[in-house]
Amino acid sequence: MDAVPIDAIQQAAQLGRLDFASLLLAMVAILIALAAVFAFLNLRHVAKDRATEVAESISGEIAEKAANKYLQEELPKILSSNLEPFGGVRDHSIDGIADTQQRGGAD
Repeated sequence: MDAVPIDAIQQAAQLGRLDFASLLLAMVAILIALAAVFAFLNLRHVAKDRATEVAESISGEIAEKAANKYLQEELPKILSSNLEPFGGVRDHSIDGIADTQQRGGAD
């Protein structure tokens, strides 16, 4: 009787070992997929938190610069328009007010 040579894969399939190896490989693939999903969600959360921190700090700086620039450009106009109903304030009036405050009371 001629014996037919059987390779390792055919022998494993006949003994049921190939099914066990397939099951193990499928379980490893599922674990890797779950780990990848967890890593993605964690990375997204960390990136969102960091982006929020950076955006808050940068927006604060930009808002402060914009407010300072606006005040430097517009404050003289605002003051002059608000002082016009009172006839304006002259430099000697400002000096007099400052001197009165330093002396601690009215003349």
